[in-house]
Amino acid sequence: MIRNAGEFGEMVREARTRAGMTQRELAMIANVGERFIVDLEKGKGTSQLDKALTVADRIGVSFIAFDSEATLREKEKKTQSLCKIRRIARLFLHFGSHV
Repeated sequence: MIRNAGEFGEMVREARTRAGMTQRELAMIANVGERFIVDLEKGKGTSQLDKALTVADRIGVSFIAFDSEATLREKEKKTQSLCKIRRIARLFLHFGSHV
């Protein structure tokens, strides 16, 4: 159970690192600024709950106490998709800086 912004930020950071993503990559796929990700992971309080929930969704952080089998399968699919997105984001960041 998440009790405060610090615990939520820790969950986001752990999920992001498990996915092998940088803060910049996560910001890109969640359509938020990198500074938002930094502040979120540090547990900085924010009134931008919608953005925070979007970030959590993109990396598979769930607020459900007990996941069903279907939810676990959906998380596995999302993790596989994240790996593909991460590769695309890295290519974009690499080649986009040379354009």
